[in-house]
Amino acid sequence: MSSTARRRALEALKRTRSAPPLGPLFAVAEEGGEYEADTQDKIAVLFPLPLPEPFDYRAPSSLQIQPGQHVIAPIGSRLVRGVVWGVERDHPGAANLKAIEEVLPGTPVPEISRAFVEWAAKYVVRPPGDLSRMVVRAPEALFPPPTHTVLAPSGEPPPKLTDARRRVMEEAAKEQVSAAELARRAETSSAVVKGLVDCGALVKLEISEDPPFPNPDLTLTGKDLSAIQLAAAEELCASVRDRKFHVALLDGVTGSGKTEVYLEAAAEALKEAPNAQVLVLLPEIALTQAAMSRFEARFGVKPVEWHSAIQQKARRRAWREIAAGRARLIVGARSALFLPYPNLRLIVIDEEHDPSYKQEEGVIYQARDMAVARAKLGDCMVILASATPSLETLVNAQAGRYAHVQLPSRHGAAELPDVELIDLKLDPPEKGRWLSPKLITAAAHALLRGEQSLFYMNRRGYAPLTLCRACGHRMRSPDSDSWLVEHRYSGR
Repeated sequence: MSSTARRRALEALKRTRSAPPLGPLFAVAEEGGEYEADTQDKIAVLFPLPLPEPFDYRAPSSLQIQPGQHVIAPIGSRLVRGVVWGVERDHPGAANLKAIEEVLPGTPVPEISRAFVEWAAKYVVRPPGDLSRMVVRAPEALFPPPTHTVLAPSGEPPPKLTDARRRVMEEAAKEQVSAAELARRAETSSAVVKGLVDCGALVKLEISEDPPFPNPDLTLTGKDLSAIQLAAAEELCASVRDRKFHVALLDGVTGSGKTEVYLEAAAEALKEAPNAQVLVLLPEIALTQAAMSRFEARFGVKPVEWHSAIQQKARRRAWREIAAGRARLIVGARSALFLPYPNLRLIVIDEEHDPSYKQEEGVIYQARDMAVARAKLGDCMVILASATPSLETLVNAQAGRYAHVQLPSRHGAAELPDVELIDLKLDPPEKGRWLSPKLITAAAHALLRGEQSLFYMNRRGYAPLTLCRACGHRMRSPDSDSWLVEHRYSGR
C-alpha cells in the first residue's frame, strides 16, 4: 500500500472526513477498457456500528476478496472500516452497487470469530455490528508495524581497523542499534560509522517496532503436585487431548493449588499442536500482574496481556500477534474473549463466580457463559475454576453437563482455618462493649504470642442494629425493612 493510500485509510479508520471521489481500486477506463472487461463480485461488509446487517458493495473479481478481510467502504459521505462478511462471485447485479474504497492488509477475521459474532448478537439481542467492534479492538494493527533501521556486523572485517573503528565494531556486536546510537556508544563520530557501512563491515537491517512474542517453553515442568492434584490434572489433560468441546468445573478450596492444576492443562493444550492458543480470563485487571508472574515461572515467558489498561502500542502488537496465531498464551480480562483467535484450544475462567465477568454497559453479556458458547463453536475445552462456584455452574455440574473435578484439601501442610460461629445471645458482650468475650480473649492471646489480629467491621454507628436480649427482636425502620443503626453520644 502506498503512503497516500495508507494515509487515506487511516483517516477513514477515524471516520472524521467526507469521502473523496470513489475508485482507487477501480480506475474507470474508457469504453472497452479494463474496467468493463472485469467481472464484479458482490461484497457484504459488516461495519462496527449498531447496524442490523451487513451492507452490500462491489469489487472486481480479479481482487479475489475473501470473507474476513478488512476493507474501507463508503457509508453516506463517510469512509468506514468494516469486515467482509460474505462474497458472491460474478454477481450480475453488483455493477449497481457502490464500490469498496480500500482493501486493508490486516490479518482476516477467522470464520469461527465471525460465527461467534453472529451467535452472540442473537443471544444478547444486539446488532452484529456492535459485536464486531469488540473483535477488532485495535484498528491500527491492520497495517504492517513501523520499522527502524539498525546496524549489525556483516562478518567481513574492515580493511583498516583504527581504534575508533574497533570500538564501533565491538559495540555493534553487543546489540543492534541505530547509527547515531552506535556512534554515541563508541564515543566517535557518525562519519566513522558511515565509513564502516560503506566498506561493508556493517550492514543495515530493518527491524519491526513490534517484534513477535516468544513462544512458551514447553520443556519446563511445573511445581510438584500432590496425588490429588495429579489426578485432577490428568483428568483435565485427557479432556484436552480429545480435542472436543468439553466443560469442566475445577472446584477446589482456597489454597488447594487450582492454578497449578489448570496450568498443566494449558501446557498440554500447547503441546497438542504447534499453533494452539490458550486463553486465561481473570475477573479484574489488578490480578493480571500476579498471574503473569506465575505463568512466566511455569512457561519461561510472559503471556500476552490484554485488558483496557494496556497502552496503544502494546494493544496493537497483541492484537496482530493473536490474529496471526503467533501469540499462544494469552491472559486478559473479559474483553479478551472476543479477539480473533484462529487456533483456540483451551479457555480457562479463573474465579468463575466473580460478578466482574458480567459487563453491564454497552453490549451486556456474561463472559463465563460466552466462553462456553465460544468453545462449543470451536470444539475446544473450557475450565471453570473457583473455590466458591456459582449456582449456575454447580447446577450444570450436578446435571452432568459439566465435569466436576474437585480439590477438597489445601496443598502440602497447609490447613483450613478453624471457624467458630458465636451466638451473641448466648455469649453477650460486656456492658458498653460490642465484642464478645471469646473474641476479646482470642485477640489478647494473639497479642501475647506476638501475632496480629484483623477485625472486619461492616457497620457504622455504635451498632448495626438494636437487639432485645430477652426475645431477640430487632428494631426496624417503620418505612422499610432496614435495621435501625444505633448511635450513642458521650457514653450515654
